[in-house]
Amino acid sequence: MNKLLIIAAVLDLMYKLQYMSYCFAILYGVGSREPMTTNIKDALVELYIVEKQNNVRGRNKVERYLLEPVERKHPNFDVLTWWNVNSAHYPISVLIAKDVFAMSISTVASKSAFSGGGRVLDSF
Repeated sequence: MNKLLIIAAVLDLMYKLQYMSYCFAILYGVGSREPMTTNIKDALVELYIVEKQNNVRGRNKVERYLLEPVERKHPNFDVLTWWNVNSAHYPISVLIAKDVFAMSISTVASKSAFSGGGRVLDSF
């Protein structure tokens, strides 16, 4: 389980923690929902505290974000624009969102991505 990928989904206003909790129950069983959800929430608080440099009120700020209603899905919704518009409400969380959303996510190993030797077609 990659916590950063899950945190990226939590930072997407259309999913947040409720969706991830649902996914945990489906993938790992209902009994794992609460501990895994708490684990992700704690990781998000830890990122907030690291970004804010040991501010103790970090948990309250993360809770406030998580309690905001989930955005309805519509084709013109842009999560990056939402974070830009709401950066005054969540000044530290927006920095975390920028860092998380800026990461390149790929399943291709770096060696095979830059090597053409293994991609030669055989005679069959």
